[in-house]
Amino acid sequence: MRLRPTLFLLGVSTLLAFGCKETKNKSETKPEAEVIAKAPKDAPVVPWRVGFGLDDSKRDVFIPRPGTPDAGTKIISFVAKRAKDIATWERIELELASGENETLAPDATMNYELRQHEGAGVDLVLFAQDGSRHKAIGPLKRLHIYTKSQAVAAPRIDGKATLVLTMGETREELAPADLAAIEQHAIAGGSGQKAWKLSEVLATKVDVTTIKSLKISAVGETRRFSEDEFASADTTFYLRHNSRGELRLKVVRSEDEDEAAGIRDVARIDIELRKAK
Repeated sequence: MRLRPTLFLLGVSTLLAFGCKETKNKSETKPEAEVIAKAPKDAPVVPWRVGFGLDDSKRDVFIPRPGTPDAGTKIISFVAKRAKDIATWERIELELASGENETLAPDATMNYELRQHEGAGVDLVLFAQDGSRHKAIGPLKRLHIYTKSQAVAAPRIDGKATLVLTMGETREELAPADLAAIEQHAIAGGSGQKAWKLSEVLATKVDVTTIKSLKISAVGETRRFSEDEFASADTTFYLRHNSRGELRLKVVRSEDEDEAAGIRDVARIDIELRKAK
């Protein structure tokens, strides 16, 4: 049986159209999908957007990968107004796609941008003021910036600071008279100066064995301490009023003061407790 010319041409057109559609679909395949498809099965998944958090934010926002290799997304373009000035940053915490973590000390002389990682993913890239590329870290999974404390100074009674404690929605205050009722100890490795052990101070308000972490905020800075640090037998946290009436925290590790971890003018201590099982 002979095919009619019209039916024959219609069939050929359909096949050509189908073939062109398949070719178009292949050409439109996203480059990241091709990279992921070619990657070894045990290779870490490289995300195509970066989770971003600021201070104690509970949820991340997600910053997409810049569209071209020479395009960049400046960090200061999407942070909150209070963090636009890099001088207000305390530290930058990075979670890499490999599972490793890295912490950077902010450098106000640098510009921080998100750029395409070669092949797949996103890098944090530092540029000097003259535009030269200084350093690249990635590919990233998450970027978190902590700023210096904006805490208001603690309230005072008779010129001495009150200790303010928060545990979730609960707020407690220990007035200077309350602190004076707690036994003081000679600071280990010091000149005989006496202070309260922070663990004993907190024990008046909470079971210290349930503490997961501490965030100690002062005027201009913040320090965070994990459960392991706070519970370590080699580390003692001391609290005292200095000559200006401020509350000062000292951290002594194996009888040597850790000046970098100490903090002046304590405004508030936020206590995170482990959840009951």
